[in-house]
Amino acid sequence: FVWEHAGASEVYATGTFDDWSKTVKLEKVGEAFEKTVDLPTGEKIFYRYVVDGNWTDNIFQRTEADEHGNVNNVFDS
Repeated sequence: FVWEHAGASEVYATGTFDDWSKTVKLEKVGEAFEKTVDLPTGEKIFYRYVVDGNWTDNIFQRTEADEHGNVNNVFDS
């Protein structure tokens, strides 16, 4: 996971891979926040970022509505 907006002080990635429990804290690397995470294969992974306490999507990454109509970032693992 990569969040490329340097103005943040704390960034988490959360989604279907951790039952939306905000368990993955990204580490500041230069001007970005990054974290490598082992994910299940063969699944569609919905995720969002929590940046300084605010839930958001990365507009530079693919988005899609889930089965509840919520728009999230998504990738196929």
